[in-house]
Amino acid sequence: MSSSNNIKRCSRCGLGENTHGINLNSKDLCNYCSDWIPKENKVNFNTVDAANIIQNLVKSQYSQVTTNGKRPKHDVIVLYSGGKDSTYMLARLKRDIGLRPLAVTVDNWFLSSKSMEKQTEVLGALGVDHITIRPSLDSILELFKISANKVNEKEFEKFYSKYGIFCWPCFSLIYSSVCSLAKNSGIRLIAGGWSPGQINAGKHTSRNDGLISFSEVIKIYVEPFHQMILKVGSNSEIDLPVPQDGEGISLLPFFNYWPYDEAEIIKYITDEFNWDKPKDTDGCSSNCLINLLDRIIYRKRFGFDRYELQLANMVRSGHLTRQAVLDIANERLDADSVKKIAYDLELDKIISTQGSESNVC
Repeated sequence: MSSSNNIKRCSRCGLGENTHGINLNSKDLCNYCSDWIPKENKVNFNTVDAANIIQNLVKSQYSQVTTNGKRPKHDVIVLYSGGKDSTYMLARLKRDIGLRPLAVTVDNWFLSSKSMEKQTEVLGALGVDHITIRPSLDSILELFKISANKVNEKEFEKFYSKYGIFCWPCFSLIYSSVCSLAKNSGIRLIAGGWSPGQINAGKHTSRNDGLISFSEVIKIYVEPFHQMILKVGSNSEIDLPVPQDGEGISLLPFFNYWPYDEAEIIKYITDEFNWDKPKDTDGCSSNCLINLLDRIIYRKRFGFDRYELQLANMVRSGHLTRQAVLDIANERLDADSVKKIAYDLELDKIISTQGSESNVC
């Protein structure tokens, strides 16, 4: 693979011609940028407007649905990892929007211990109910091993290129778990704190998209992964819930409505909760210990960093500059720092074959 410095790149968003699904035209614009027709280049919702919009969305979800004549105890399930974005979202939903959230953490055994400790402090300060779902370690290791060992198969290429090596099984597990919980509890709304470029990496985004049908989430993320697991088979029992139909449940991408400003997010949660980023995660995650290994394997398979797609989307929407994409593309990843995790997953041979051409050292 060529050095990232020698790759021809989109003049607007910075995506390289080596990026999956990218073509550059005669003006050096990628196909995503040339097709990009945003309603607004930058979000100009203020927090008051955003709060009113989200309140109305919640009301519409429950306008004709009650449990025994009453709304359920909680208005919304909040996907809460303890990272900066989900911490900020949880606080704003509770304090500024006045919702009754149920925070749900799906512990994949690779969450930073510091992040988990901070969760307890934040939840206590907010007075929010919390559930932790933790599959067995053997089950998680098996899921991750299967996923990593299938990454080179053409049949699954489109899923890995969009969702990542470990994020795909992890989010399949999260979505399956919270869908079951929502159905059993009568909660019709699930909120996630994805950055503006994360929820639709490589696709158009709009601040007025509305809610996302959870049936589509199950169809897009969960069912393909579940089918792969069934096809592969395993000698171990895997705690992967059978996908349920998400009909009647909606996904709220919080930052499709609330202004996304990373500096403001960090300042707010630092001032309110004394939050600081764990030292044992990579620069692209504030809670996950396995994210760096995901990026290393992804680069080996596809020849670029999967965060390039996410950040390029934020360049188009006006949240970042093109330089952010270039910085990620040229970042050197330290394979030595994830050798223990790779060994536990029996993937040490994969990262040992990384070379300097992959920006891995």
